[in-house]
Amino acid sequence: MSILLFLLGLGILLWVSNLSNRINTLEALLKDQRSETTYKQPSTVQASPAIIQTQTTKEEQPQTNTTVSESKSSTESPFILWLKTDWQIKLGAFLLLISFGWFARYAFLHDWISATGRIILGIAAGIGIAAFGTNRLKSERTQGEIFLVLGSSIVLVTVFAARYYYQMFTPMIALGMMFAASAFVAVMSAKEKNALLAFTGLIMGGIAPLLTLAPETQPLSLFTYLLAITLGSIWLAYFHERRDIVAAGLGVYVYYSLVHFSGNGIESLNVMMLALFFVFAALFAAANITSYIKNKKNEHSSDIFVALINNIILLMWILVLAPESWKIGLLLAWAALYAGCAFACRVFGSTKELWSMYYGSAITLLAIATAQQFEGNILIIAFTLEALAIIGATHIIKKDGAVTRRMTWLLLLPTLMSLDTILNTAWMKGGLTPLVSTLSIIAAAYIGLGLALKYLLEKSKETDHVIRTVFIIGSGYLYILLWKVLHVWLTFDIATMTSLVIYTLVGLTTNLYGQLHKNKTLRLYGGIMLGLVVTRLLIVDIWEMAIPGRIVTFFLIGTLLMSTAFIGRANSRTIAQ
Repeated sequence: MSILLFLLGLGILLWVSNLSNRINTLEALLKDQRSETTYKQPSTVQASPAIIQTQTTKEEQPQTNTTVSESKSSTESPFILWLKTDWQIKLGAFLLLISFGWFARYAFLHDWISATGRIILGIAAGIGIAAFGTNRLKSERTQGEIFLVLGSSIVLVTVFAARYYYQMFTPMIALGMMFAASAFVAVMSAKEKNALLAFTGLIMGGIAPLLTLAPETQPLSLFTYLLAITLGSIWLAYFHERRDIVAAGLGVYVYYSLVHFSGNGIESLNVMMLALFFVFAALFAAANITSYIKNKKNEHSSDIFVALINNIILLMWILVLAPESWKIGLLLAWAALYAGCAFACRVFGSTKELWSMYYGSAITLLAIATAQQFEGNILIIAFTLEALAIIGATHIIKKDGAVTRRMTWLLLLPTLMSLDTILNTAWMKGGLTPLVSTLSIIAAAYIGLGLALKYLLEKSKETDHVIRTVFIIGSGYLYILLWKVLHVWLTFDIATMTSLVIYTLVGLTTNLYGQLHKNKTLRLYGGIMLGLVVTRLLIVDIWEMAIPGRIVTFFLIGTLLMSTAFIGRANSRTIAQ
């Protein structure tokens, strides 16, 4: 009954479409007749031109009607036009298809067709539909794409059914058949220059291992197959000039990597699998860089995505599979390779995004390798020296003051790590060597960096701000180092008094120098230091220090503060003279 209703609806649709076409044709004829009468009206005044004009319009009348009918038919849906052309043949084919489906179902129920015959029939039907779609691509592109993908999908589903219901084919044979179907779609996409078919073939090839239903598949075999998929995606991306095809291929690889991340099969073949994963990483990096250099477009989202995910997956596999004795060497080797990729982006590219991604990846791998080798205060010192080296290399390569200023943020990591050293109480028991060496190197790094930026970079507001910041942080480490050392060598009251007096002298000097030379930064710097000293005296030391120490400390600092009145006036008179 549902089939009859469908056929009835299809007939009504064709009848309405035909009726609409006839109405449109009649309307076009009426418009032409009206235009013809308007052209005939001037014939009463000028006979000979009117006759010539009337004859011309009569001669052009059939061509006009043909053009109108063609334009009207071109506005109709392509599917309606396809149905209306030789509709008797299509209707007969539809009825034959229904009868064939009923026959196949009846034959399956009564075992007229064996399991092998069913699979052969399904594969043959898929190949036939795909062949029809391939042939149809020459005349009807959209229809050909549909039939091609439909036929290839039927092959995949049939092979899946053979594995699931009848346990036919080995996993490798099933995977090979599915790969052939998806590869055919990919090849046709290159032949027809159709990126949509390329994505479809890549997706079909990506889901093929899931359809084999083979949990016992060796990871080496699986990722060898994925290597072929990756090579195909890179070839398609190069052929179609579509970078997002590489991103799609990376997505397939990442999915199976995450699925097999903790698999025992991978861990048992860690060296071979690690070498295979290195091939993946090198291929994606090479495709990423070459496509970026070749296209040089403004859209770089897929390039950045590929670089970021590829680098993360590579780091994950190194940390999981590499032997402990190999990790540092492998991390440093890939850091050097990514630094080379960043240099290639710098030389041949036109934007900063991909350069920043590979340069950042190289720095990250270097930092992880350093953390694998060192620990404690030695690690902090190593990070500090590496940060200085990276800042210098960046300035030499980029010669961009803005980039150099941003790279100074690398010192934030050793700065934060040094807080544990500062707050650690081991120095109070005589362990000054790690404390002094760590804080001295960090202070020297900040002060030396400030001097280098002052002489290397062009003077600007942003540069001055960075220079002031690094100088202040470096001086802060010197103050902390002075406090720690004095409290180990001297008694608590004498060490506190000496430290506060030195802080007061530095604060007074910088504050007065800033006032006399109208340097706002130094004036504020000295004023803040004096404020911190007085605040500690009134809140902390007034309760912790003994009375003799309190008397001497308050007297010395008060005397220094009062002496600024005489020093300031004398200097101001000298400058005025």
